[in-house]
Amino acid sequence: MRITGAVLTAFALAEGLAAQQRPAPRPQTTFRGGVTYVEVDAYVTNAHDDPVADLTVNDFELIDAGSPQRITTFAAVNLPIVHGGSLPAAAGPIQQGARTNLTPEGRIYLVVLDDLHVDGTRTPAVRTALRRFVEQDLGPTDMTAIVSTSGRLDASAEFTTDRRLLIDVIDRFMGQKLPSATVGQIQAARDERFQEGFKQGSQKKAVSLPAFGPDSNAQERVFRAQRTIATLRRLSDFLGGVTGRRKALVLVSEGVDAQVNRMKDERLGDVGNNGRIAPLVAETQNALRAAARGNITVYAVDPRGLADSSADLIETTAFGPIGIVSMQDELRTSHDSLRVLAENTGGFAALDHNGLSTAFDRIVRESSTYYLLGFSPANADSDGRYHTLKVRVKRPGLQVRSRPGYFAARPGDVTPAGGPVRSGNAIEEALARPLPIADVPLKVFAAAFKGSGWTAAIEIGIEVDASRLDFVEKNGTWNTALDVVVAMTDANGRTFPPLRNTIDLAVTPAVLERMRTRGLRVITQTTLPPGPYRVQVAVADANGKAGSVLDSLDVPDFSSAPLAMSDVTLTSMSAADVPTIGPKDPRLPAPPSAGREFVRSEAVVVAGEIYEATNRLPHAVIILTQLWQAKRVINASTEQYAADERDDAGARHPFTSTIPLSNVEPGTYVIHVEARTSDGRPPAIREVEIRVR
Repeated sequence: MRITGAVLTAFALAEGLAAQQRPAPRPQTTFRGGVTYVEVDAYVTNAHDDPVADLTVNDFELIDAGSPQRITTFAAVNLPIVHGGSLPAAAGPIQQGARTNLTPEGRIYLVVLDDLHVDGTRTPAVRTALRRFVEQDLGPTDMTAIVSTSGRLDASAEFTTDRRLLIDVIDRFMGQKLPSATVGQIQAARDERFQEGFKQGSQKKAVSLPAFGPDSNAQERVFRAQRTIATLRRLSDFLGGVTGRRKALVLVSEGVDAQVNRMKDERLGDVGNNGRIAPLVAETQNALRAAARGNITVYAVDPRGLADSSADLIETTAFGPIGIVSMQDELRTSHDSLRVLAENTGGFAALDHNGLSTAFDRIVRESSTYYLLGFSPANADSDGRYHTLKVRVKRPGLQVRSRPGYFAARPGDVTPAGGPVRSGNAIEEALARPLPIADVPLKVFAAAFKGSGWTAAIEIGIEVDASRLDFVEKNGTWNTALDVVVAMTDANGRTFPPLRNTIDLAVTPAVLERMRTRGLRVITQTTLPPGPYRVQVAVADANGKAGSVLDSLDVPDFSSAPLAMSDVTLTSMSAADVPTIGPKDPRLPAPPSAGREFVRSEAVVVAGEIYEATNRLPHAVIILTQLWQAKRVINASTEQYAADERDDAGARHPFTSTIPLSNVEPGTYVIHVEARTSDGRPPAIREVEIRVR
């Protein structure tokens, strides 16, 4: 599930569509939309700073530009804080298993890693804090995505509950902030002094020199600031269709190197720096408009901790206090940019302290217990002006934090939250939505195997909850048409021709009952070159009832590694009970299963392939299959293949292993598959997580 640099690659699939994600239903809550509809969430605490969860709509007042408003929609949200717990021990990255759209409603976090504005020396601190957030603060149903402002695709992830995937992305983060403008200007002055002294025949001769030289990175600073703010705007637009939920955009950044704090000006003029900053102010306004339309809450986290800029100031001591003053101005400017983005959206900016973990704890609390309020302004004008907004609670002794205002809609604005644009095509709408939809529950897996040449053969399995499909009885059979689309986007945002199938189902009552009980499986195949891919699967029946799943797939170059392993597929004998459409997998005794939960009365069958890209002297290929829990090996089996000089380069060794579960206690486990050769090549390892019940 890849997110491209400044914008989700889903834009390539959803361009021109603004679709609404349907939240899990809440009793007596209907959020509606339109160009005059405003949605705001409120976080309420008592005198001890504890969240208050027992308020009703009658406890609230909404004041828009000084005028009381009638609250037309209301919901009290109180999600239990359930920490994710420790991950099973593993020797390497866990192979991504099946994805599903059946995840219960949890929190929504979009983490924006502003690597353009984080110094490289603070990379370890950011990684450590975010790893703790993912490992300890994320609940099992919380949906989290990661995006980097530089556009690094290997440091991004689509919305997922897979904590291992998120940690893998976090570990690739690398700050690349430009040197301080003050330090750069002082260095330029120092270089000028050196050159002048050299011309006069003495490097030590003092010359008259202004305190600062030119900032060689001035234009790049403006470009980076605009890119960061534009990323926030696009992401806010993209999430705008998710309604009835609090969306926390967590911005990890040291702030942009420009003034952006003229947020409420109706007219934008030249604000200095030869007018180059004015477009940035306008872009910031647009970002806040998008956040207001989508009811996005921005939390800005500065990884500098107790920021006194002492490390940077080492370079300024030769020029005395004037350098220190300039550095302090830079710090204030960057802090102001973070405050503007956070405080104008109802969030907070975590500045001037070492407690990054404390900041994430606060974000979790505020995303767990809150109130959603919606209203249609009594005097709505499509003038785009800024409106002050005040949320009050009548009960004494309570404090409320919400965003302080919003920008009125303008003609041509993206449809606000709650007002979806309908294309009339269920598949297109499913592909356009930022989060999976579950009107039709799905489970999906994607596995890569060596294909011809350097390409890979991709096997995709889709399991459909057929009990949610609408069938029509005709002449003794039950009928529907099932549209299945698999869309793939590579790391450069290039969309491949989608796999499209329309399956006309006409089944007997007995088969229909089996499908409604066991589900329906669809297997499809394609080929892809090596690289990372975003995979999106959408299914819709003849009545337009749809489901979608987001997945990601890293396709290795199997032809280049001395020893490589395909993805592994899993099955059990009960998988044969699911009606299956598509080619048979010759590696397995039953169709491959997208499920990763197995019962103790059966055995798991693991299948894959080993590839050798080089031809060597006779040797053995040893395949070890183990079942792990924590650091303990529960079950193990070994297979061995003989290879000699008659094998061609690129030899393929299929393997199948069976893991009985009869002696396994219920819980979460890791299947560890490791291939080694007797001639000492680096091993190839695949691991996949399963659950036993």
